[in-house]
Amino acid sequence: MKNVMSALAGAILAIGVSSAQAQGAGPAATQSPATTLPSPTSSLAASPAPAAETPATAPPSPPPTSPAVSPASAAAETPPATGHIPPPPAGKAQVVFFRTGAYVGAAVSYKVREQGIELGKLNNASYFVAVVDPGPHTFTAATENKNVLKLELDDGETQYVRGTVQMGFLVGEANLTPADQGMFELHYAHMHTAKPPKTDIKKPAA
Repeated sequence: MKNVMSALAGAILAIGVSSAQAQGAGPAATQSPATTLPSPTSSLAASPAPAAETPATAPPSPPPTSPAVSPASAAAETPPATGHIPPPPAGKAQVVFFRTGAYVGAAVSYKVREQGIELGKLNNASYFVAVVDPGPHTFTAATENKNVLKLELDDGETQYVRGTVQMGFLVGEANLTPADQGMFELHYAHMHTAKPPKTDIKKPAA
């Protein structure tokens, strides 16, 4: 009987020890390992900095362009390079006397002279060329008045003189005015050659 009681007590003790070990090992086994959270500072340091924005470059402005010129208007404003009057002979100069067509004084004509020598006669819408020696010249035209024009010509030079008729007391007054090639060329198509022009006039003696 004593032996039975001793064995029973040993069994109970063994059961208690096993139960105690099981309770001690349970909490330890159920714990999860600690998880390391990333540091906020390290996350910011690892993020790459945004690239700086490059300002857009405006395209260069095109150079200013000249206004277009109509070929027709350019031709109307620009006289021919050579013109209708050829250069004077070598060692000479020349004067182109002309009258444009006009209603006022259309019936009046007058002679152009130098030192009393007739160079040519200007009718309405006519012209003539006087070839002269280089140097100073004095030209006159007369109707009911006497008009005087003085010019200085160089060797090889061509000058233009426009004749007009202004209102006078009876017939009208002759007038000689320096002009240019552009004026002559503008009216050339509507003028005729005065006949007969006298050319190759000698330079008056001083």
